[in-house]
Amino acid sequence: MRYLDEYKKVEQQRYDAVAHLYDKETPKKPDLEREEFVQFKLLKEHSSRHSYSNVLELACGTGRYFDFVQCRKLFGLDISINMLRQAQRKKFNKHVFLVQADIFHVPFRKQSFDFIYSIGTLGYHAPLTMAKSAQVKDYKTLAATEIGNKI
Repeated sequence: MRYLDEYKKVEQQRYDAVAHLYDKETPKKPDLEREEFVQFKLLKEHSSRHSYSNVLELACGTGRYFDFVQCRKLFGLDISINMLRQAQRKKFNKHVFLVQADIFHVPFRKQSFDFIYSIGTLGYHAPLTMAKSAQVKDYKTLAATEIGNKI
């Protein structure tokens, strides 16, 4: 547990330090050669077939993918307050609520969301089973954009 706490602290500091550069340094559209593009494409296709009330993006960063999800309310969760501040400066096409927390301790009640997604984070930072603490109504939707992590 101590290792995990130290890891989260390091990740938070790392993303807090680069938040002001994040959108400038990352392409507006995901790189076609990266796994992230495949995940982005799946999210876009999935979202075009569904319209949700409440959606949660785990490790949302600056909100790069918010406008691609069809929903009434979108909650963005990230460990970095500076990444969330960058997201807060943007205009989105829906109601967006930003929450500072880590993906191991999601501060929402069970079955709060119709759909939960994460692009490029769960496989890298945490096992999918840890992210299940968010208590999505249908766990299958959690893995919609996580390649190789089937539920």
